[in-house]
Amino acid sequence: MKYAFFIPLAFLFFISCEKNEDQSETDSYEVMQHPSWAVETFKKNYTIQFPADYTGGRIQLLEGYTFEKTGTNDSARYWYSYPTNVSFPEFRDTLINLQATSLQITLWPQPAPILLNKRMDFTNNGEITGILFYNESAAANARLYLKHNGYFRESLDVAYRYSDFAKMIAIIRTIRRI
Repeated sequence: MKYAFFIPLAFLFFISCEKNEDQSETDSYEVMQHPSWAVETFKKNYTIQFPADYTGGRIQLLEGYTFEKTGTNDSARYWYSYPTNVSFPEFRDTLINLQATSLQITLWPQPAPILLNKRMDFTNNGEITGILFYNESAAANARLYLKHNGYFRESLDVAYRYSDFAKMIAIIRTIRRI
């Protein structure tokens, strides 16, 4: 009878351990191609896939390149731009703190900084190849850093409805170095 009290406690402990394991799984995703989405050029030596209802793509300008894809009804916008006269023309700033769990960014033309207080890693064969910082507001934002030449470099900004979070992750998972 003395042990009857400990059985429910042990059960609760077991359940809480299970929950923590599930939570850690969602912090990392293996990259994978989507079987029904078309593959397109994302950056030099990189591809990405989008559902058919997204428009836009990569455009070469006099000063450099721009990439912008927009979902139906402006549900999401994926973009980057860069000049061609820098050492890593298709990437921007290097992520200095690889242990960071949040990031503060400024997106033009918004003057106020945006806190991206969540982190998700993308892996390929167990190696981290991308780090995504994002937030969970109704009009959410994200910034992706891809591993390029040994460094994680700023690669993509995303503005999306948080209700479309799963679709955003599915799209980013398709980024692949070729």
